[in-house]
Amino acid sequence: MHKPDLSGEWTLNREASQLSPEVAPVVERGFVRVSRPGVSHARWDGDTLVFSDTTPTPNGAMTIVFRYELHDERRRLRAAEQLRGAGREMDNVWVFDREPS
Repeated sequence: MHKPDLSGEWTLNREASQLSPEVAPVVERGFVRVSRPGVSHARWDGDTLVFSDTTPTPNGAMTIVFRYELHDERRRLRAAEQLRGAGREMDNVWVFDREPS
């Protein structure tokens, strides 16, 4: 089965994103660059690329999971973020538009 190509540069679509109350007031713009070779802690779940990382902090381990999916005829990258641990719980949905090549 051929997996979708998520590589490229993507610009945050703030209006289409669903951000937590902690993040929404401070995020104005952003971008992501996806480079598939050499990505650690990543696996495919169907057509979704799942990236997870656990980081030790002074308040305990913090785990962050991103689920990357293509939408709108592959013109939009949706990144569902889930952060848990170290006294924090946060869910965000980041939406990025593909930059023209």
